[in-house]
Amino acid sequence: MSQPPSRPVRSGFRPGLGLLAAALALPLAAQVRVQPRFSLLPSEGGLQLEARVLHHPSQACDWSVAAPGRVGPDGRFQGPPGSYTVRATSRADPAAWAEAGVVVLPGQPALAPALDLVAKVLGPEAVAPGWSTALPFRDIAGPGRFGPPGAQVHTLAGTGDLQTRILGYGLRVPVVLPRTGVVSGARLLSYLESGEPVRLDVTGDPCPELRLHGAPDRAQVESLDGYGRHWTSQTLRLRLRVRGLVPLAGSPAATPGDADGLGPAARFRRPAGLAVLGCGDLVAADPEAHVLRRIHPDHRVTTLLGATGQPGHADGEGAAARFRGPTFLAPCPGPTGPALPATAQGAAGGDRFLVADTGNHVVRAVAGQGRVTTLAGVPGQRGHRDGPAGQALFDTPHGLAVDARGRVYVADQGNRVIRRIAPDGTVSTFAGLPGQAGSQDGPRSRGTFRDLHGLTLACSGGPPGVLLQVLDGHSIRNVATDGGITTLCGVSDQPGAAPGQIDASPLAGVPCLDRPWGILAWGGVLCVTERGNHALRVLRPGSDGRVACVVLVGDRDHGALRHGLLRLGVPGPLGPGFAALGEPLGLAVDPAGQLYVADGPAVHLCSEPLVLQGLQPPQLSAPSEAPRRRPVPMTFTGPELLLELDPDAEEQPTLVFWTLDCLDPATGDPVRPALRGESRRHGLTRIQVAFEDPGEVDLHLTCVTAEGVPVKRIARIRIR
Repeated sequence: MSQPPSRPVRSGFRPGLGLLAAALALPLAAQVRVQPRFSLLPSEGGLQLEARVLHHPSQACDWSVAAPGRVGPDGRFQGPPGSYTVRATSRADPAAWAEAGVVVLPGQPALAPALDLVAKVLGPEAVAPGWSTALPFRDIAGPGRFGPPGAQVHTLAGTGDLQTRILGYGLRVPVVLPRTGVVSGARLLSYLESGEPVRLDVTGDPCPELRLHGAPDRAQVESLDGYGRHWTSQTLRLRLRVRGLVPLAGSPAATPGDADGLGPAARFRRPAGLAVLGCGDLVAADPEAHVLRRIHPDHRVTTLLGATGQPGHADGEGAAARFRGPTFLAPCPGPTGPALPATAQGAAGGDRFLVADTGNHVVRAVAGQGRVTTLAGVPGQRGHRDGPAGQALFDTPHGLAVDARGRVYVADQGNRVIRRIAPDGTVSTFAGLPGQAGSQDGPRSRGTFRDLHGLTLACSGGPPGVLLQVLDGHSIRNVATDGGITTLCGVSDQPGAAPGQIDASPLAGVPCLDRPWGILAWGGVLCVTERGNHALRVLRPGSDGRVACVVLVGDRDHGALRHGLLRLGVPGPLGPGFAALGEPLGLAVDPAGQLYVADGPAVHLCSEPLVLQGLQPPQLSAPSEAPRRRPVPMTFTGPELLLELDPDAEEQPTLVFWTLDCLDPATGDPVRPALRGESRRHGLTRIQVAFEDPGEVDLHLTCVTAEGVPVKRIARIRIR
């Protein structure tokens, strides 16, 4: 068996074979990896180290090592006998770093035979590139093993998959690893993160810390025990999830492009509409490239339909098809759906979905295997005309929805109406007055729309009799089964700020949305993207007309994309640990309730967004008054969540990350820099803060649990 090339190991180093228990670090945009991670050198030798910043390949790193070791700007290490920790730090983000361990042996001739023996028994990788590739561990990224080619491995039966665990994005979370059936001479925890293998040396460390920066796929922990070339192995499969806004496909830091590839290696121009198919694939419309892209469950991106940069109209398969600025997508539910032409049916039971081919002013139908046909409209002709599908006219179609009876609803933006395509292909005007712009509520003969975008079937639990919910300007409008129109929330021609409180209730007639684009209903809630507020929010319409609102991701004052934890209604300025959005567009949801959102030249996963855990807020104790320039004592405890991969573990760690913001209640400006730290076990956290000026100060304590769920407590103190 040939040995695969060495892959990066993401962890710190401590002399021996353990995992560095690093101090708290909030989620980073940059992530550094160093190779080799551990090296054993004779005194007269040198070592070339390499560092790279993931997702930012153009960024450079600075090297450092304690004396008497020396490391050059190119990563070349030299030093006298001893043990060294060499650090590579991102120049763009000094909080992002990685370390490598180097042991330089005394230059004694007697050591040469020992090194030769190590190389022969464990393989040459044991002497230079590191321990993790010297032993015959199972390769998480392939079917074989890496390590010495001649190693003999006896594999014990595993215990199957362990329970799924959810980790907060970017947080260092301690986990208790499962016990195995062998005495571990060596242990490796490995998983695929956004398609890239990560290996952590956890020998002798029953409670390592994991820090996930991407969507994990497969995960395993393997224990090895043996001597020489004879090893006993037991591998347990793990299932991990990461909570937060996570990279999925494309790179927000890269120049927009059109390349297929794996995860961040793929390139989009600006994906818009999204749809999840029954097979688990995600389809993205890329209107600027005039193509449809497919994102497979393993994060591999391929071009499904169309030719990049070649607009037009042509039915057919694969690259022979042509689109002109496709925007919104809608899957067809179940085996029955709209009456597609025979050429569009595809294989029996295959996935089908619809495309708003906006630039061609038509609605297209796609069989999941990749054949497109024109469902309704005349290609290249805009206008308003009801009738048979091949004679009807649309003007800039946008949002789409398909009901269980196979009727298709189209947000006909240019005509300012909602159209309906019956199963027999007949097109009719369902709601609104053609060509009349406005925001008038009322029956279908008087109600008007202004600027239609996303469209969805109404969520359950809302006002009775509502069939559709559609984005109209800066508002959400309800459309009844008879075509009547009412306003759910917002004002169509007035933008508003997104409320951050969980109990906020945006009402009709009160501006609260800013340029919403995508909308979908799932599990009794509406999910909406807002370009103006740079946010993704969840709204729960009630039967009494009130709407509960939660800002899930983003902040009105932070318009740059940033992966991180979900906001989940936490108000106030967005902290560095939380995710942010730039100008989000399309939305899709899978059966597990995970959201996918398109923003910039990439598509992102919003993991576990619709499960809001009812955690109690943290407890905060502080005096109501205190003198200025004197330390003010404060104590608090945060919520505790246990994270264990071994259900039989006797002691399980708890971990809460906290931030204390001291703000002026009148202006919201910070009074002093935010304090950050972590709380472990069950003890109280005690800190002291001194204030220079008299007046009132609001204390905002935010605690983030190991699962990445934030909860908050606010108190006020008067400084005299």
